[in-house]
This record gives sequence, C-alpha cells and structure tokens, in this order.
Amino acid sequence: MFKRFRITFFTFVLGFFLSFSAVALAASASSPLSSFGTIYNHAYWGDATVFTDSGHAAGSAGIECGNSAPAGYMGARAYLYRQSVGSYVSLSEWSYNSLTATSWGTSTDWYSGYSDYYRARGNFNIYNGYDYTEKFSGYTPYLHN
Repeated sequence: MFKRFRITFFTFVLGFFLSFSAVALAASASSPLSSFGTIYNHAYWGDATVFTDSGHAAGSAGIECGNSAPAGYMGARAYLYRQSVGSYVSLSEWSYNSLTATSWGTSTDWYSGYSDYYRARGNFNIYNGYDYTEKFSGYTPYLHN
C-alpha cells in the first residue's frame, strides 16, 4: 500500500509541476550555438535563450565544454534586451562553475511590467591559463511578452 501511495504521490507532484511550467512559460527562443574555439586545451560553445510569458521576460546564458572544465574555468552572465529601450534592461551577476563541469549557465531575474519585444545575449569568461578570455553569444530572436 505504501508503494502505491508513493507512486500516486510522485505522479501528482510531477503533474503539478508540469502543469505549472506549461502555464508559466509561454515562449522561448535560443540564439545559434557559437563556437569559441579551443582555449587552454578545452573547446567551448555558448548560447543564449529568451523566455517570455504574459507581461514578463527573462534571459539565460549557457556555456559548454568539450571535456570537463575544472572549477572556475567557465563564467557566464546573461543580458536581457528590450526593443523599445534599445539596450539591456536586466543582467545577471557573473556566475562561475564551482565544480568540475561540462556546462554552466545563469539567468537574469524576471523583468516585468512592460509589454514589448525582448531578446537575450550571453557573455562568457573562459580561463586561458593566466587570465580570462571574454566571448559573447549571438542574440536570440525577439519575442513578445
């Protein structure tokens, strides 16, 4: 009986979160994957994603490494741009991988209150042996919230 309860409870929780995420996120679009080449014996790629729902928008940035990158090798920062303003309206803090990882990412806070078109871009710091090499992803397409 307990096993049946656990399965039922798990199914309920999973269904709840899936229905919540379907309502909360109306649209998303990603930039093309940008190749940053090989830096300090690691190959890197990065992209950005814009998320919109009714009256809200957010951006995220993600970086991938061809093999595991040690802690601190990958830094990411996300920008969210609003079309009518002509510049970014939200950006995240820099976030660096705290453990050995093959990918890392961050996102802006939700930006609300303005019906407009939004896009995102990723900014990345990649360790090059003595300092960081800065790279950018392409822009996402504009999405309306």
